[in-house]
Amino acid sequence: MFRENKTVLTNDICPLNAALKALLVRREILKKYQSKIINKRTLEDKILLIVEGHTDLDIVKNIFNEALIPSERINFMVANGMLQIPEIIKLNRNVYSEIVVLVDLDINNNYESEHVARLEINSEEYKYHVFTAVPSIESWLFSDIDNAYLKSKGTERTKEILSRLPMPDDIPYPRQLANNVFGKNNFRNVLNGFNIHAAASRSPSFRKFVLGISDILCLEANVKWEDEYVRTAGRDVFAKLVDEVIPPESIVYKTLDGEKITAKAMSNHIMNGTKVGMEYSVDVLRIARDMLARKANR
Repeated sequence: MFRENKTVLTNDICPLNAALKALLVRREILKKYQSKIINKRTLEDKILLIVEGHTDLDIVKNIFNEALIPSERINFMVANGMLQIPEIIKLNRNVYSEIVVLVDLDINNNYESEHVARLEINSEEYKYHVFTAVPSIESWLFSDIDNAYLKSKGTERTKEILSRLPMPDDIPYPRQLANNVFGKNNFRNVLNGFNIHAAASRSPSFRKFVLGISDILCLEANVKWEDEYVRTAGRDVFAKLVDEVIPPESIVYKTLDGEKITAKAMSNHIMNGTKVGMEYSVDVLRIARDMLARKANR
């Protein structure tokens, strides 16, 4: 009798075990599905940044650190050359909400270089952003010339070379120059602690990249390049502009406390680097850029 009861009980429990197993299997499937959804959402919150090589990756990460751009919001991928980029874009087009490509291009015109880069990448059927390092990313190592002095080998010959350099985007062979100045392929820490504002004021391709990434991530850019440009390269330009275009006794600026400043006085303010001179020069620079942009968009 006991055996019969035991058999009956076992038979009664078997369907319950099967149902429990089925429930557990369904829970595991649901967990995996939810995990995929969470992972997909996590990826959608990030952008994908594709660079050509590992040197590019090291330089970009240093730039982001100084620009206060959070690297945790970016997934980086090294393409090992431009030829692999179209396939990477294709494979990731439905994974990331934004895909960004940074490539070297030896064309000294930022708008033209981006257009040519798109033609070379040849992935117009997919949505992506492209930025170019002109003529190559190693030119950005010289965007803050004081930092380049500091990180160089320190020989008299090196200092002489750096003192004669053109602006970063105009350097003919930046990779070869960087090897000579910093040591062969020794670029990893060159941009540690560099002045990002000075760098952005001296290299248009660098500035467009940093401002562009900040915009894509909906961040306020930590780059005050106009002030730095006026402070370093532009003071004499703006002072001469005021001298040549505006009659000396004409009022060109009015301060918040009501002081009226003539063109002659403003020229002196600019040359001396005073706060008023800086503010005026930055305003002129912004107005000029806005006018050019409006004309280009007509």
